[in-house]
Amino acid sequence: MGRGQKSKQNLLANSRLSKIGRFNPKIVSWDFSGDLPTAQFKPTKYYDFSKGIMPKTERLIRNFPIILRDSGEPWDLGNLYLQRYFYHVAKNSEPTIDTIHSKAKHLAGYLRWIESMQMKGHDIHELYFPDDPDDRVTYVYKRYLQSLLRRTPKVISLSTVKERMSQVIQFYRGITDWGIVEASEIENEPYQEFPVSIQYVNRKGLKAILSSVTTDLSFKVSTKSDDEVVINDGERLLPLSVDDQQIMLGELEKYDNRVFQLMVQVALRTGARLQ
Repeated sequence: MGRGQKSKQNLLANSRLSKIGRFNPKIVSWDFSGDLPTAQFKPTKYYDFSKGIMPKTERLIRNFPIILRDSGEPWDLGNLYLQRYFYHVAKNSEPTIDTIHSKAKHLAGYLRWIESMQMKGHDIHELYFPDDPDDRVTYVYKRYLQSLLRRTPKVISLSTVKERMSQVIQFYRGITDWGIVEASEIENEPYQEFPVSIQYVNRKGLKAILSSVTTDLSFKVSTKSDDEVVINDGERLLPLSVDDQQIMLGELEKYDNRVFQLMVQVALRTGARLQ
């Protein structure tokens, strides 16, 4: 296992990100029919698209990230989420360890903040969702990130704050959608979702509407006026905001066409245009 990496923020807890040099996960099936419960370990299946479409077993994953608590024990929810996310992505495309590490880094920072709050005497944990929304762990964390943005000198960028909050939202979606935690374990909603629509021009040159959802935990991208972000291009086109780009990329993951996914990624990240 690799050495742990701590966040640079001034927090009390020593929760950190480490890695497993050679990770060979198994699926555990329990049998409670006898006097003593027994466990059966089955090899996992992984799709290696570089070598074909048939599933492979006994996949060895190198340098897989693992999140450790302040006590040195693995964080069960966070690590189960990372593993489940890896195999969810592997169903349709080749997952990259860099992406998993990025998610793990932000979640390790979230855990470190939670455990630092506990050391200060706060009654809070990753599944703390009381009736008052302001007291729920996700909303308290958002206020903490907002306080970081207001510090002088600047200690964190808006893009980093947005990514941290986004990864926390994805974490809660994942652990509920994939059954990592039972719905009864979450007393109230971690956040509120509401629909959004983005108008864009499709491949046929027709205007279309992309529908998605956002949450009340999202950070605003900028306080600039509309005139400041207008592209003076004849028809006064407006660029996609960072929120809009994230929504589009989220919807893009649902497409099975890898070539189209890459085309859109290139267009978004390089400013490429149809002509």
